[in-house]
Amino acid sequence: MEVILKEKQKFNQLFIWIPLLLLLIFAIKNFYEEMSISNLIPLLIMGIVILFLVFITLAYSIDKEGVSISFFPFFRRKIFRKEEIGEINIVDYSPISDFGGWGLRYGRNNTTAYNVKGNRGILFLLKDGKNYLIGSQLDESYLQEKLNIFFDNKVNIKKY
Repeated sequence: MEVILKEKQKFNQLFIWIPLLLLLIFAIKNFYEEMSISNLIPLLIMGIVILFLVFITLAYSIDKEGVSISFFPFFRRKIFRKEEIGEINIVDYSPISDFGGWGLRYGRNNTTAYNVKGNRGILFLLKDGKNYLIGSQLDESYLQEKLNIFFDNKVNIKKY
């Protein structure tokens, strides 16, 4: 099946990585100054958090049949068939005030958000009343052009 739109995102914002790396350096320094179990635990925790963030990947693809979403390591694949989707909107939203931050989040209007950065997304309103927002870093006009191919020129641009 021909892919209409595809995107892959990771947590790569400096405001996340700089503090984490500074804390890791501090934990390593403390551990080498006094090699004890109490200094090893923060080092291990920092290592696990960093590894976890390195592996988090949000990916989606859209073809004529539907939408496929993966948010590793939370879930491998979620599929919405085209006939399940009632409406698609390109939205600007506030990750913090609308969803409490980034990641796998639940917000108002029965909406589940999958986002790792930014404030633009694709909002899928399913016919069963559930809503899913996928964060996107793609240009608004490019998103609209590609999504209109998928959804027969019925894609709207809105504020969430």
